[in-house]
Amino acid sequence: MCCGRVLVGSSGVKLWLTKIITRSIDARKMEDALLFADGFDEAVLGIGRRAAQPEVVAYDYEKCVQILVERDEMTEEDAREFMEFNVVGAFVGERTPVFVDREPFLDIEKIK
Repeated sequence: MCCGRVLVGSSGVKLWLTKIITRSIDARKMEDALLFADGFDEAVLGIGRRAAQPEVVAYDYEKCVQILVERDEMTEEDAREFMEFNVVGAFVGERTPVFVDREPFLDIEKIK
């Protein structure tokens, strides 16, 4: 994990995050800057917001697994294990990024 790294790139999401980070650094102390998981820039979904909690960077969990499989030549099983123990399990404070499982786990229609 890297503290306060400004994400620079050409995609709309990356430029948008850069603007938010810049505003955050200008408006708050440096320790309040967003935290990023190194090597997973292509998996950024956006900014996660929660009531009475600081904003955090949100990542697509499955995209992170794919990055590990393709870039680091891991098996899918090894990539998932690495994600759980070394990425998702790495708490670095209240601004630790969140990793979103985009697969629905509830059938909303059955609950209604």
